[in-house]
Amino acid sequence: MAEKRSEPNNNKKKIKIFPHKLGIRMVLFIYFTLATCAAITVTIFFITRRLSKRSQKSLNEANTGILNQVGYLFDNYLRDVMKLSNTVYYSVLKNADKNTDTHSMLSLLYDSNKEKVDNIALFSLEGELIDVVPAARQKEGYIIKKQEWFKNTFKDTENSHFSLPHLQKIFELGDYRYKWVISMSRIIEFTKEGRSEQAVLLIDMKYDELVRNFNDINFANGGYIYIIDSNGEIIWHPKMGLLYSKRISENNIEASKYNDGIYSIYKNGREINLLIKTVGYTGWKIVGVSMPASRVLLDQHTRAFTAVILFAEFFIISFAYIYMTDKISTPINRLQESVKAIESGKFDEKVSIGGVSEIEHLGKAVENMRNRINQLIKDNQTENQKRIEAEKMKVQAEFDVLQAQINPHFLYNTLSIIVWLIEAGKPEEATKVVTAVGRFFRIFLNTDKKFITAKEEIGHVSDYLLIQQMRFKDRFSYKFDIDESVNEMATLKLILQPIVENSIYHGMEYMDDGDGIILIKAYIENGRLVFSIKDNGAGMTNDRVTEIMSDAVVRASAPRGSGIGFKNVKNRIFKQYGSEGKVCVISEPDEGTEVIIHFPAQKYIDEDFGVNK
Repeated sequence: MAEKRSEPNNNKKKIKIFPHKLGIRMVLFIYFTLATCAAITVTIFFITRRLSKRSQKSLNEANTGILNQVGYLFDNYLRDVMKLSNTVYYSVLKNADKNTDTHSMLSLLYDSNKEKVDNIALFSLEGELIDVVPAARQKEGYIIKKQEWFKNTFKDTENSHFSLPHLQKIFELGDYRYKWVISMSRIIEFTKEGRSEQAVLLIDMKYDELVRNFNDINFANGGYIYIIDSNGEIIWHPKMGLLYSKRISENNIEASKYNDGIYSIYKNGREINLLIKTVGYTGWKIVGVSMPASRVLLDQHTRAFTAVILFAEFFIISFAYIYMTDKISTPINRLQESVKAIESGKFDEKVSIGGVSEIEHLGKAVENMRNRINQLIKDNQTENQKRIEAEKMKVQAEFDVLQAQINPHFLYNTLSIIVWLIEAGKPEEATKVVTAVGRFFRIFLNTDKKFITAKEEIGHVSDYLLIQQMRFKDRFSYKFDIDESVNEMATLKLILQPIVENSIYHGMEYMDDGDGIILIKAYIENGRLVFSIKDNGAGMTNDRVTEIMSDAVVRASAPRGSGIGFKNVKNRIFKQYGSEGKVCVISEPDEGTEVIIHFPAQKYIDEDFGVNK
């Protein structure tokens, strides 16, 4: 009876073994998961801190670069005004008699700098107007001595003084409008009736011109800049309206006390960074406002690394579990996948080799088979590639010929002309151009024909001239002198347009509007069809004529002016007619250029001249 009882007991133990093993796997899995999560958590903490510091450093460098750029632009602007002041002083006033020619010289200087300057004026030390440009005169009853900029001039007579932005209302202007200016004033000496006298030079800088580029400048991380004087008064701010209405405020008084550098302060209970850059001559400061990287970038990095943590946990845990449960089956499964890949034609993928020795040996055998098949395929592909490359070279040669016949920007420029004509309310002219473009490209894109009638070729170049005349706004005119006997003669397609294009782009380049003339003739002489394209443009030297008439190879990708269009025409004619085809160039600098093409005259017959007929 005891033995009979022992059997069920043994069976019960065997039944408990499976759950026991499953529990161990689960414990190992959980332990590995917790260890991985802890390691990743610690790593992410230190990496986040390091990234925060690095981000802040990069942010400060970027913003400092922007601030330096703004300071450079500001400084250059002020330097230009200072140079103008020195020119007025030393070149016009100091050594010239005021009663002679200073006003005209001041007018010339103003005209040269009017994009930056509103007024140039000269006052006596008592505030009396001596001269001013471009304004006519000073407003009556306006006391100059009471002006702040005038008072500041006498605080330091050796230096120039810059005012805050203000409305300039002391001069009577023709448009009766007052403009915002920043006044630069200084004590100068000028010659009057042979005597040296002191006076006050005033140059009103255009405020809008000074700050016009500042609105588009933004710091990284949502920052911005503003400008203050040495007392903290705001000269410019991207949101001046909000400042005046007191809807926003700035730490401008505090910023005026800082030297150049980066400072961390608190505004409305929030940390911000102030970047200070002092502008030379004025004592003004450019203030950059930026949020710390930790407030924005850190949050972004935290979210990113949280996703990385989750992905890493999933990947590592999954890998560990698969390794423990599929230690033996995995190599077989991988080898099976490799065989399936070979079956599907993926011969470039490496065969998985691993596992026990038998599986490894089988994997090596499959890999050797794959290599042999792959080599056979590559050898076959090499042969096929050679044939394909030969075909490509032939096709590319034909393409280069076509590509050389017309500038790739022609279609873009033509479309721009059409759009402009439509927008200008000229639908009839737009329709004319569209029709011409259609006819032009119908011949250009018809690759089935090598020959066309002379009438079609002349019509094709006529459409091209119509389009180009629209583009260049009648800078040139053109004429045709065509003998009716040539209309049904056969000619190679697209031999006139490249020549005419050269006449337009090179011959007419420096011509005044309406002065350029292109004359195209076609006639039969001594049994030969003759085309003449003549212009009155810039012409060419003998060396240039020799160069383009040479047999040197010019790539289709060569830039305009390399002679590719002309050489393409010449080579096609010589290839077709041999010694019976002639291309001549007659040209002299400033006398124009004439290109003469002639070859045997033959009537157009599809059976004789058509391609693929």
